[in-house]
Amino acid sequence: MVIIMSLFWILASSTFLNFAAALTVQPTVVSSSALKNYPNIRKWVPPHLLPCSKFEIITASLWRCYAIASQANPNEEMRICMLVNARSKFNPPVPEGYYGNVLALPAAITNARKLCLNSLGYALELIRHAKNKITEEYIRSLADFIEITKGLPKGLQSYVVSDLTSVGFDQVDYGWGKPVYTGPSKAMPDDINNSGTYYLPYRNKEGERGIMVLISLRAPVMERFALLFEELTKHHPDSGPAQQHMTLPIRHKL
Repeated sequence: MVIIMSLFWILASSTFLNFAAALTVQPTVVSSSALKNYPNIRKWVPPHLLPCSKFEIITASLWRCYAIASQANPNEEMRICMLVNARSKFNPPVPEGYYGNVLALPAAITNARKLCLNSLGYALELIRHAKNKITEEYIRSLADFIEITKGLPKGLQSYVVSDLTSVGFDQVDYGWGKPVYTGPSKAMPDDINNSGTYYLPYRNKEGERGIMVLISLRAPVMERFALLFEELTKHHPDSGPAQQHMTLPIRHKL
C-alpha cells in the first residue's frame, strides 16, 4: 500500500482552493495540477442560487464530481452529511462560556443517476434544503434520537463534510510561528466506512489565503475526480464538450 499526495488548487484573485488528496495505488506517483479560474464554477450555478455560500458551492461541486468519478450504480443512494454549527438556532441562546459541541449533521440524499445527470444546481438545492432544516426542534430531536439508538446508525455510507476555516486554527501561535497543516489527507480514520473531507484555512507560497480541502479516494476514482473538477473550472456550462464530459462516466450504465 502506497500513499500518494496530490495537490490541486484554484486561484481566484485573493482566494484559492487547495485539494490535498491521499491516494492508495502502486507504483508511487506524485502529481500536482493547478486548477485556476474558480469563478468559472459559479457560472454553473443557476441565477436563483447565486446568493449561495462558497461552502455550498464547493460542497455541491465535490459531491457531484465524486458521484460521477465513483461510477456508482445509477440507483445507489448518494448521501452527503454536513457538520453545522447550531448555536445560533437556540432561543434563548446557548450560554456564553459553554465550550461543548453544539452541532447538527443534516444530510442531503439522492441517487447516483439524479446527481450525475442533473446540473450542479440540483446538488446545490439539495444541500441548501438540508441545511435549512436545522432548527432548535431538529437539534433536540437529534439528541433524543442519539440517546435512544445509543449513537448514530452503523453502516450508513455517507460522505461527511466539515468546514473548519473559521475555527481559528491558523491563528494559534505558541511562539513557534503560525501553524501549517501537516496531517493526513483524509478526515476519517481507516476503520470508518464513511468518507470525510475537512475544509481548512491555507496560505500558498505567495501568501494568498485560501481553503485546503482534504480528500481521500481510491486512485482510479481520484484520477477521474481531478479531471472532472478541472473541467468544471475551465469550461463554461454551455460548452458542449464540457457538458458531455461531466456526465460521461455514468452514462454508459444508464
